[in-house]
Amino acid sequence: MIVKEIKIKKKNVEVICSENIVFELSLDTYSSNYILIGESIDQRRINELKKSDEISKIKAELINKISRKRLSKKECFNYLSSSNLKDEIVNKIISDLEKSGFINDVDLAESIVISCLVNKKGVTKMKEALLKRYVSGNYDEYIEKFNDRDRYINNIKYLVDKYIKLGKKNSNSVMKQYVIAKLVNNGYLKDEVFSYIELPQRDEKAIVEEEIAKFFKTKDRNEQNIAKITRKLLSKGFNYAIIKSAIERSVNCEIN
Repeated sequence: MIVKEIKIKKKNVEVICSENIVFELSLDTYSSNYILIGESIDQRRINELKKSDEISKIKAELINKISRKRLSKKECFNYLSSSNLKDEIVNKIISDLEKSGFINDVDLAESIVISCLVNKKGVTKMKEALLKRYVSGNYDEYIEKFNDRDRYINNIKYLVDKYIKLGKKNSNSVMKQYVIAKLVNNGYLKDEVFSYIELPQRDEKAIVEEEIAKFFKTKDRNEQNIAKITRKLLSKGFNYAIIKSAIERSVNCEIN
């Protein structure tokens, strides 16, 4: 068949051939291939051009996705594989994008580690974030390279102080475990946080008495409520003898 006419549109090029054959290509595919009016073209060539066009479109879509959000090499591979492209074509596209800098797992690892640091997350959360994004490479090396150690320590100190304030109504022993658990939940290792936990000097007897006085402001001093406040204070780690003594003084003060 013979190419009769070529119509250039906004985004596509329409190629009109003899035998009522018409097909469209993207401008990029058209500009990278020689298609001239009057030349001979067969169905095999048309199929090759269409396949090339499909690959170019998928590649452009991937580049557009990467421009909005950086993707790991594995994420790009999964995206391309979902388009039913052959492995060699997928690998070729990924290789091209790596060479052009669109795909760079080291740069992605750096941004992930820094993001975790900004959000005050520890090393285990950093590794989870890297794994979730299928980043390739050695995670320990990435963290060692991109984690600002001074800022990391300051984050630990900030969170320790924050959770000490939130857990101040507990006994010192429970409060310490509470702080450690919170830091671990944020991705820090126990060994990292122990030396930064400095609990304030507190009179646990005074704390228990304050909690009991507050409790009985709105409740009767009966056996049921005494058992209830006792369980609550025990759950906070306070000594039973201190609780019992404080309740007895509270009851005696009420009687007097």
